[in-house]
Amino acid sequence: MKMMQPPANYPIDAFHALVRDAIWEVFDQVQAPDALVAGSALTAMAIACQANVDVMLPSGLRRPTSLFMALIGQSGERKTTVDDLISAPIHAYDQKHAASDAEKQAHYKASLRIWHAVDNALQRKLDKAAQGTADPEQYREKLIEHGRQKPERPAPKQVIYQSITERPILEALHGNGKSIAILSDEGETVLNGGAMKKMGNLNKAWDGKPLSLDLVDVHVRVVDPRVTISFMVQEEVLNEFLGKRGRIARGSGHLARYLMAWPASTVGFR
Repeated sequence: MKMMQPPANYPIDAFHALVRDAIWEVFDQVQAPDALVAGSALTAMAIACQANVDVMLPSGLRRPTSLFMALIGQSGERKTTVDDLISAPIHAYDQKHAASDAEKQAHYKASLRIWHAVDNALQRKLDKAAQGTADPEQYREKLIEHGRQKPERPAPKQVIYQSITERPILEALHGNGKSIAILSDEGETVLNGGAMKKMGNLNKAWDGKPLSLDLVDVHVRVVDPRVTISFMVQEEVLNEFLGKRGRIARGSGHLARYLMAWPASTVGFR
């Protein structure tokens, strides 16, 4: 993949006036590529509304307002700085709920240990009954009731993730209408990470389709998910990814879901 000619200016003037003015303000302050600033604005808007707003397609289908965005550029283009400025309220939301998330996890782990202790005790009684003359059926209702009381892992309120694999994605989306975003200024962590090993799940999340994960220790059900992805990737890293997994990414329709931009670099021209 090679840039054939200098890219045109990003159509920032096509944005709503308030958004347009905010983009130009950040652009003047940071001097990052115009597509990077505009892309960060689109990302922030998608994150802010994807849990509450759907779009109605001409076909009549409803789809999330989530976005997948990929920007081709070199390290040092200040994507993190731009994201921090534009998405400051979202980062503040994550920081606000970080302590309560940790507290909920602590309570969950304690409740789970108690549940396992009772489960082990019931199992010992069941084994003893099966080996003796007692009827194991006497424990059926207790086992059923105990199974119903197994604590459920609380879903974190965290919205923004830097790097995440398949299982944590589904656990974060567990429930109905949960919303997350994967943001990174190092696209290699996204393209070569665990999330991309199951591009079909990301495709379904982009469409708002149900997802599930059934393992020995976890059962996750995701309904009406909301996922936005935005990353910057070096040309060499993207070419390597396309060489290894491009056929799958194209064939599955995953690449077609991205808004992509390749702006001229402003590194060294501040």
